[in-house]
Amino acid sequence: MQNNMNWQLVIPGLIIVAIKLAGTSLFMVYFPQIFPTLGFQRILNSTTEGNRTVSQIFSTDDSPENSKSSTSGGRTDCPIRWTFQRGKCYFFSVQEKTWNASQRACSEANSSLVIINSKEELEFLHNNTKAEDHFIGLSIRGAEGRWKWIDNTEFNTDIFIIGLNSDTSDCAVIGLTVVGTISCSVPNRWICEKKA
Repeated sequence: MQNNMNWQLVIPGLIIVAIKLAGTSLFMVYFPQIFPTLGFQRILNSTTEGNRTVSQIFSTDDSPENSKSSTSGGRTDCPIRWTFQRGKCYFFSVQEKTWNASQRACSEANSSLVIINSKEELEFLHNNTKAEDHFIGLSIRGAEGRWKWIDNTEFNTDIFIIGLNSDTSDCAVIGLTVVGTISCSVPNRWICEKKA
């Protein structure tokens, strides 16, 4: 009777172990296909990618400078958490900083706040802001109080028109549908850009 009782405990345990092994095998096979930027090969190759650790790869730190570039398929990819579009890499922050602190964060990642050069780029940025406002590289500069890009070029209204929010708004932000204004001292998300 006792021998029969032991098998009643062992068989369910063996079934559970077999299910777990099958699940782990499927996970290891399909995880890299579902999440290619987080795949096991990238983790295993971390020693060739700037000696990053697993914690750095899966870091929740939103600093653009914590990412390293890699290449695949013959073209240069953007760093982790950056988005490739038409030869440029874009970083959409989830943290909030003042306009000056946002520009410093971009500079530390060898980039700058985004300068919008075309209607296609404007549409791409609108589509990727996820309904949140983000600082761009446009602000009121100089004694004359004119809108200028971070590279000191004049703002051209051929691409978009700025919706003014108040007299104290001296920096531009882009959201889901419009480019508006906000005070540069109010913390906000930001977008960095650099060449791929």
